[in-house]
Amino acid sequence: MSKAARQRPYDIFLGFGGDKIGFNLATGEGDSLAYQQSLAPAIAPRVDNSAFTFSSVPPEIKVPIAFEDWTGGVSFTHSSVNAPSVYNQGLKVDGSTAGKLTPTGDTHNYWSVDGNALPNDTSTIYFGSHEQLPVGYGRVVHTSVGTFMLMNDVWRWEVHGSYWERVANLADGYLPLDIVEYGGYVWVSCVEKSTRQGGFYIYSSNGLGWVQSAVANDDQLYYCVRGQTTGNPIIWGIDYQGNLRNNTAPAAVWSGVVTVGTQNETVTGLLEHMDTIYVFKTNGIYKLNAAGTGSEDVWVGAKNIDDHRNGNNPILHTDGKIYVGYDGHLMQFDPVANTIMPIFPVDSNNIYSGRVNAITTDGQWLYLAFEFDWTFGEQYGAGTYDYRDNYYTHVLKGDPSIGGWHPISYSQYGSMRGLGVSPAGTTNSTNPELHMLMAYNRDQTTPPFMPSLSNQLHDMVLTLPKLGEDWSTDPDAASLSQTSTAYIWGPWVTLGAANIDKYLASVQTIIDNASDGNWWQLYWQFDDGIYDRTLGAVGGGQVWIDPDTGSPFTDAYWPLEEPFIKRTNDGNIMTGASQDRWRSIRYFLQYYSASDTHAPIRSIAMDSAMLPDRVRVWNMQVVVANDQELRGGGKMREGATRQRNFLFEAPNKKVTFYDRNGQNFIVKVQDIQSSGTLRGESGDREMFTITLSELVPNTLTTPLLSWGEGAWDNGQRLSTPMTAPNV
Repeated sequence: MSKAARQRPYDIFLGFGGDKIGFNLATGEGDSLAYQQSLAPAIAPRVDNSAFTFSSVPPEIKVPIAFEDWTGGVSFTHSSVNAPSVYNQGLKVDGSTAGKLTPTGDTHNYWSVDGNALPNDTSTIYFGSHEQLPVGYGRVVHTSVGTFMLMNDVWRWEVHGSYWERVANLADGYLPLDIVEYGGYVWVSCVEKSTRQGGFYIYSSNGLGWVQSAVANDDQLYYCVRGQTTGNPIIWGIDYQGNLRNNTAPAAVWSGVVTVGTQNETVTGLLEHMDTIYVFKTNGIYKLNAAGTGSEDVWVGAKNIDDHRNGNNPILHTDGKIYVGYDGHLMQFDPVANTIMPIFPVDSNNIYSGRVNAITTDGQWLYLAFEFDWTFGEQYGAGTYDYRDNYYTHVLKGDPSIGGWHPISYSQYGSMRGLGVSPAGTTNSTNPELHMLMAYNRDQTTPPFMPSLSNQLHDMVLTLPKLGEDWSTDPDAASLSQTSTAYIWGPWVTLGAANIDKYLASVQTIIDNASDGNWWQLYWQFDDGIYDRTLGAVGGGQVWIDPDTGSPFTDAYWPLEEPFIKRTNDGNIMTGASQDRWRSIRYFLQYYSASDTHAPIRSIAMDSAMLPDRVRVWNMQVVVANDQELRGGGKMREGATRQRNFLFEAPNKKVTFYDRNGQNFIVKVQDIQSSGTLRGESGDREMFTITLSELVPNTLTTPLLSWGEGAWDNGQRLSTPMTAPNV
């Protein structure tokens, strides 16, 4: 027993509400005291009867974070689970296959010629000026008489020559807008570029010779075919004022008119579903009634978000729902339930801020062009020209019925105005291809940013995998140049405990077909990248840490291995500042390829030790009796009743505990249990086992709140520790 404890009249004290009472501890064999001090468990144990996963690892030892599924797609800044299937952003990656993250392929351009000139001949041209392709224009559609592209004119794919051949040269001021096959003809609407009002249509039975319409009311913008389920198909067309008419042949007279909505609303799309015609306008969605005599307003929510890009390119997907862009979002319209909701972007953040420009489908997947609302700002000032036009477009692949969206391609050179898919055997002999109709407006992606002198239209093409394959299994789709890279940024993960420090113990990964020519480099960033407590950072911000020196630097990342091409369980990978504490973490992956054999990521697993604040626990046995002798002589002032009542009142109070060494702690009385009663001359002698747990350390230097550099043994204090009350 310590000298301090021997000189104290009581073994311990408890105090609350300005009152303070001393207690003596029960003694056992050999004059031992019934007094134990320990640490409370850091994490409560759990019983898990499910199949073994990473979550089955005891959390008091380590808490794994596993990235083994990416089907949830992009635009998720944070994730609340330890095995997220989502990620924040990416470039040229596809996570739509469960259990695999795959780099995609490079893009290439298709050219066009007039007549029979070779593609590399001097007559090779682009597809006109970028001013000739407003948003909402641009199509690639396959028909029974060929694959057509609508740019400034009408182009048909020349299979034998492998180029686009112009088959219809429109008059100046007119652009092709929509194309449909009906009644043995291909119909193309031709509209005034400046006003978006209809002019006429052209039609062809073989895709080579075209006839211009010469009938009344031939100024349609869009077409659809109704009645295919009943075996009586009729073509319907709508003009810019919302006037619907039908016909049976290109030279026949159009029917009487059904006006949809009001004539001052702008029409941007037309689609048929289960014999119902839907009309899309910049400020709403309408449908034709079953009798074909009038229309109904099925969505009034767009009245306040009127924009010329709303309602373009509506697509009917295999799930029976219609997908269309409104207010910058991809909307899912259910024509059966008559509901509409945004599905991309799903998480509002500064990355996916912009709008959907175009949508298409290959019958299995949807593809959308998402134009970012970014500005390069002063970066342009470093160039030769003060050129501030900014078009940065992601092309995403997804199926909303089974997962999220995946950034399979992108362009930094201009605005993507249209999308279309050509099936295998057309523009590509073996694979389907995604055509991204581009309006180029700058020549460079690094300073000096210079405007494109040509401002030309391009057909930028991505070869898609065959049905049932992906970019890692289909060598015909996996083309990546030696300088090409793919990227993915993960979501911020906190293990569900944002305010608890953690320590990164080890990292493991599994990669298919990794080699010196195909490998990933893995990096980590801590604490949301914005706080001063970011390890080694000064002033916060997006700061990453050099693992060799432990010092911060910008525009770089934190590699755990270089290159990261193998599986590892090395707990000493990280050095210097990397061994400090963190609270949130995310990964960054960069892919390098020198061949067409891709190396998809299968798993990234991180072992993390949780470092919650540890508190003390005391178990002790106190004596409650009358006329107890004090340790230094004399009798206790408090009788048994007073001691007992004080003790049983304590569990509902914030209690100060004064231990045998004179230290005091703010505690909670967790439990009181009777340990036996002995009969005595002045009354019963009762023994109670009590359990105390620490709440707030009083006399120790541990801070209540901390900020700044997170470290094992130091940190800056927001406030000084509380002092014990005078009791």
